[in-house]
Amino acid sequence: MNIDNIFVNILAHDELNVDNTNILDFCEKLPDNDSGRQVSNEGGYQSNIFDMSTTESLLELHKKITEQVNWLHDYMGFKTSLKKTVDQCWVNINPPGTHNSMHTHSGGVFTGIYYVKVPEHSGNLQMITPIAPFDFVMKGEYIDVSNQFNNSNILVQPKEKHLYIFPCWIAHQVQTNLSNETRISIAFDIAIS
Repeated sequence: MNIDNIFVNILAHDELNVDNTNILDFCEKLPDNDSGRQVSNEGGYQSNIFDMSTTESLLELHKKITEQVNWLHDYMGFKTSLKKTVDQCWVNINPPGTHNSMHTHSGGVFTGIYYVKVPEHSGNLQMITPIAPFDFVMKGEYIDVSNQFNNSNILVQPKEKHLYIFPCWIAHQVQTNLSNETRISIAFDIAIS
């Protein structure tokens, strides 16, 4: 029997060759000048939205992310006439014991996360299927071997200097930081117009 994937979602990821030292320095100093906001962060710090393309310390990162977004745009078969924008950037700083709760994004077509600092045991990225009745039909007790066809959520162990991009409608959270160090990431939306 042939099997075809239908209604597929994606998780694009890659390691970025950037100078992470300047990015980390920017992120660690940001709370001194930005009081932050409360959105998905439970404890910890989430900055106000800023423009990565005009932030000197993040220009190299912005360029690399834009290259990846352009590749993804082509891979997805979007019209070349459409404009792609890395939009609505913010920094997440999660000291031990804090996390980012389950949420989706409404500011674009894709959501991205670049992991600046990822100590061991500092929390996995958890994603939940957007198929509402999935868990009612595909019950856990039916599953012998978990795979992409029978699992309602996935866990991704983030890696430092890695970029993750996925559709904005995918509910996700970053689990509690169980390490003794701070986890730092930069999240953003990708708008297409």
